[in-house]
Amino acid sequence: MQTEADTRILIDRNLESAGWQDNQIKREYPTLTGPVDYCLLLDGKPIAVIEAKAKDKDPHNAIEQAQRYAKSLGLKYLYSTNGESIYFQNLDNGPARKITGFHSPEYFKRQIFVKKQSKPLNEIPIQGFLEDENINLRNYQIECIKAIDEEIEKGKRRMFVEMATGTGKTLTMVVSAGRLMEAGKAQKILFLVDRNELAVQAYGAFKKFLGKDFPVTIIKHRKIALENQIFVATLQTMFNIYSNCETGFFDLIISDECHRSIYGEWKAVLSHFDAVQIGLTATPAKFTKRNTAEYFGEPIYRYDIKQGIKDGHLATYRIRRIETNVDRDGLQYDGVDYKPSDLERKVNVPDRNKKIIEEYKKHAKPGQKAIVFAVSIKHANQICEFFNEKYPEFNNNGQKFAQVITSQSENVDELMQKFKNETFPKIACTVDMLTTGFDAPKVEALLMARPTKSSMLYEQMRGRGTRLCPEVGKEYFTIFDYVGNTEAFGDQEPDAVGYTGDVQFMGKEKTDEGEKKPKQEMIIAEDVLTTVIRHEYVEVGPNGDKIPVQDYCVEFEDKVREIENKFPQIFNKIKKHVALSDKENEDLNSFFDKPKYYFTEEKLQEAYNEPLVDLQKFIEVALGVSKFPTKKERVDKAFDSWLATKDFNSEQLEILEILKSRYIAGEKVNVEDFSRPPLNSKGGFIYAKEVFGDKDLLKIVDDLNNGVFL
Repeated sequence: MQTEADTRILIDRNLESAGWQDNQIKREYPTLTGPVDYCLLLDGKPIAVIEAKAKDKDPHNAIEQAQRYAKSLGLKYLYSTNGESIYFQNLDNGPARKITGFHSPEYFKRQIFVKKQSKPLNEIPIQGFLEDENINLRNYQIECIKAIDEEIEKGKRRMFVEMATGTGKTLTMVVSAGRLMEAGKAQKILFLVDRNELAVQAYGAFKKFLGKDFPVTIIKHRKIALENQIFVATLQTMFNIYSNCETGFFDLIISDECHRSIYGEWKAVLSHFDAVQIGLTATPAKFTKRNTAEYFGEPIYRYDIKQGIKDGHLATYRIRRIETNVDRDGLQYDGVDYKPSDLERKVNVPDRNKKIIEEYKKHAKPGQKAIVFAVSIKHANQICEFFNEKYPEFNNNGQKFAQVITSQSENVDELMQKFKNETFPKIACTVDMLTTGFDAPKVEALLMARPTKSSMLYEQMRGRGTRLCPEVGKEYFTIFDYVGNTEAFGDQEPDAVGYTGDVQFMGKEKTDEGEKKPKQEMIIAEDVLTTVIRHEYVEVGPNGDKIPVQDYCVEFEDKVREIENKFPQIFNKIKKHVALSDKENEDLNSFFDKPKYYFTEEKLQEAYNEPLVDLQKFIEVALGVSKFPTKKERVDKAFDSWLATKDFNSEQLEILEILKSRYIAGEKVNVEDFSRPPLNSKGGFIYAKEVFGDKDLLKIVDDLNNGVFL
């Protein structure tokens, strides 16, 4: 059994990792109520106390003891820990909270500075905060910022904001973040996104509006430029570097499209940092099994598409359904959405593709911009080819009526800008690249040629048309539905009776046994679109060439070994697990992203089924100096991240550890596991229910299955 002495060994290690020097740590430090186990010194003066307990003791029960020591020394910061769980409290700001590690000396220096600079948020203007940019916020944006202000002033640590696509979420967060910094409530802010394109857009917004007062940077790879105050990063990038940051590195984290960041291993990023966290989304999870609100809380502010259309801030829409005989019952389901290979085989049919163009030309407004959502790059290419054949009069002087725009397109950024800002192309054919973070107000039509079961994806596709554009006289946009999506999700035109703006899959799907069940009984991961499914092939290059997954991986590993001697300095760093510079990463990416295999980080993640791994890690594995995490390592990390947000005693933790071991050895846990050794000898499910008391054991098991055991 681990004693208090063992706990102190762990504390010493953790303090060293957090940057504390021996001369800053005093043990058995005297106070008016007796000696405290640890006292941390900043510039020679006490700043925080630590109360240590044995592993079998609940550190939460020792918080009052730590409070007495802190108050007797006139301090406001305190910790209580048994070596595994750490609780931290700022006596001026709310109750004790569970954290993942000790704060650094720099954190406390920042807190002292912030406190000196701090002033009430109501003294900082909202409308007019960006007066130099001549920006006028809408009423709902001001209401949202006020709601955030109120929660911040109350000391709330997590909050959730829902704002429909096209309502200016990023600008709202820019103003809110800027005011928090101006008021001295935060000094270091992280804006977290899930794709590189969104990172670039967010960086541009923060740089434009706040860059002259606060240094802004994008965290591109494994290095963080510490001199900055506003950081923009993808979730994948932060996953690979978060463990190198101390728990208090950021004061505020804003998670864009936050439903993607709170499950499985992803959650490790958010749970690692002791920061105020704002979850931001346009497409919230509406399903009881995976509820974003369980992490961030219920929304403190919501502005949905229905209200946006009613208030005149979003474009209304019309629906035109065209029957093309896509049989959803015949499509296979892979756990997140329809199986891509099945979509390609059954949806990408030349006659159907021609009908898409013919029906569009009959009913489309002349000259309007439109986005086509296809099932694959080959599908997008064929639709694009048929469009250009149907509108030959527009294909001249190097211009095209329709253009394929996917992540594999050459000069993709240039193509996106041309589509948004120039006369041609009129039609953008894509797979899923333009579903989020792509602002093209001139779009007046959406062509749904891809069936989906994901409500999240459907809302994102629909959201591409909601932005207003007086420049082109846009009064509404039209959804041309060739695959039955609008009917499957119960969507209807906004002026229809009973319109809610929300969508939920209404269809029924075949199970493996052939019988039909409602969709809710089948899907448990509806809102986690970042899951990468192992496919039989990988689509690469601008033409969507299909390469078998095994061949793609073998060719990559051969290519790595082939070029090892061409980049000796870079490869020496990689072998030593040293972070590469931005220039070195750019050189590697440029070299690998070439015909015929187009080895990109995104495609390697898909081929290896490793969505959290970066290019450097893939090279390390190919060289044999590293390995992908095992199932146990993944589950342990996801489990620890989940526990970091919970409050269980030692007896409850023992049961949860048994359930975790069950999952690692087999499948997801269920009630029957309580009737197997060793839990059955203690009384099985009845015993476990008594141990968890007023905590809902079945809900906890469900939470594990759907948020940890993925």
